[in-house]
Amino acid sequence: MDGYFYLSYYDQSLGMPQTFEFSDDGDLQKLETFGILQHDYMPAEMITSTLYDTPVYAASVFTVGEKQTVLRSVSAMTGSPDTQVTISVHLLKDGATSPADGKLLATVTDTFPYAGYHRMNLAESLLLPAGARVGITVLQRVPSGEKVKYALVNTSSQAEKSPHTYYRWYVGVVNPGESFVSFEEDRWVDWRTVLDLVSGEGSRACIAYDNLPVKGYVYALDEIMAIHDLDTRIPAAGGEAAICPDCGYVLKIPEP
Repeated sequence: MDGYFYLSYYDQSLGMPQTFEFSDDGDLQKLETFGILQHDYMPAEMITSTLYDTPVYAASVFTVGEKQTVLRSVSAMTGSPDTQVTISVHLLKDGATSPADGKLLATVTDTFPYAGYHRMNLAESLLLPAGARVGITVLQRVPSGEKVKYALVNTSSQAEKSPHTYYRWYVGVVNPGESFVSFEEDRWVDWRTVLDLVSGEGSRACIAYDNLPVKGYVYALDEIMAIHDLDTRIPAAGGEAAICPDCGYVLKIPEP
């Protein structure tokens, strides 16, 4: 469906106002399908942004399906204004145990004046091999006076054990190997392990936690090839690149 949805400023029943910036991706308008790599499926009632003095990384690991897939963009959630977000994509090695244990395919950085969920296009689309595992890592820098803090953002909602769930409650499904955090360089901790340590303590027993809000947006390769001529290929760093002579669309193809 085309068009936009308008909200009335005079409707006093509306709470927690939000604004949306719609993606005007020309390819998306021509494709029949697209997919989202994500593990955070639970509706979020609460967003927590914890600030640290040293870098802290959030990440998710995804497995590509039975067909080659094109990764076009990635996203993360911020909880503070003027946050600089850096997202990296790694093609993981066989047997990798962390979301950065593999080949770095791309990195994108942007600064967002408002808190919220932000989708960021990669400089070049990436061809992901069928069955491959991909790690998407997120680093958030938040200005704090003359210094910089680092943010870890997670989401949660009321759990079944909450005394306030007479009208609704949620269940967060977080499996091992889906989300990770790192407080020290190259040392990653499974998010499931973190939740097992904290979720049963005090008031946290009434909270349902979700996977970390990290996503990737993918298109089917055959549909991309139907709208772009990708027969022309040139050598590129870490592999080769297919370039459409009609519009300049670039698809980066990593080495096996």
